[in-house]
Amino acid sequence: MSWAARYRDLPIRYKLKLIVMLPVGAALTVACGAILLYQYYSLRDSLRRDLSVLAEITADNSTAALSFGDRETAVELLSGLREKRSIVTASLCSVDGKVLARYSRDRSDGVRKCFQSNVNITRFRDGRLWMFQRILLDRQS
Repeated sequence: MSWAARYRDLPIRYKLKLIVMLPVGAALTVACGAILLYQYYSLRDSLRRDLSVLAEITADNSTAALSFGDRETAVELLSGLREKRSIVTASLCSVDGKVLARYSRDRSDGVRKCFQSNVNITRFRDGRLWMFQRILLDRQS
């Protein structure tokens, strides 16, 4: 028996309920999908802003360690990032691209090399937020 034949044989009260419930169900599904998308992108933006502020603070605090090549101070500074559970790895790199200090939540994971850029970069890739923050001392790299 086809769907049209089944619908034709239904009592009128069931037809009315079906006519009302189908559009309402579709509208609720669309509304829930829109809310989920909004929450997803809102959470990503919030994470980006939160970690951007933390990166700026870390950059400001690490200028002396980078200027003098003080590895111990740089490692100590990055070890404070363990309190922020969302940070998996972080590195402080010198102007020539060498890693001065590295932090990794998982000891086996970590940034192997530094990349150089003249701009701050923030992007989501592979389900993670990747961020590059330039460190300036008196507005100079």
